[in-house]
Amino acid sequence: MNTSVRRNLLEKLKNKVYRDAYVDQDIRNGIASQIRAMRESRGWTQSELGQRAGMAQETISQLEDPEYGRVTLGTLKRLASAFDVALTVRFAPFSGLVARVSRLSADDLDVPDFHNDRLTEEPPQRRIAVR
Repeated sequence: MNTSVRRNLLEKLKNKVYRDAYVDQDIRNGIASQIRAMRESRGWTQSELGQRAGMAQETISQLEDPEYGRVTLGTLKRLASAFDVALTVRFAPFSGLVARVSRLSADDLDVPDFHNDRLTEEPPQRRIAVR
């Protein structure tokens, strides 16, 4: 995000109505885009994801549509389980939201499952200096 775009966004965020709408759209776009990106990276169809999550293909189609807007925490937990990923829901300052959005890339949307996560690798050994 270039400086003028960022400055323009910060100016608009001074308006409470705009802030609420911005958060709503960020959630809708982010969730829908991430569901699609993770599904596609795994080579799954909407039907396959639906089977894994215990949902109809039509439901997955709706969840991948940013205009749908009826995503519940229970649904997100079922999807997290189907994708075998963690789910984090937190309140955050607007500075964090703007920072995250300004550096967001397509790679940020695809989350590896547990077995492909770096967590399962042995961490590098830390050397402790002896004096």
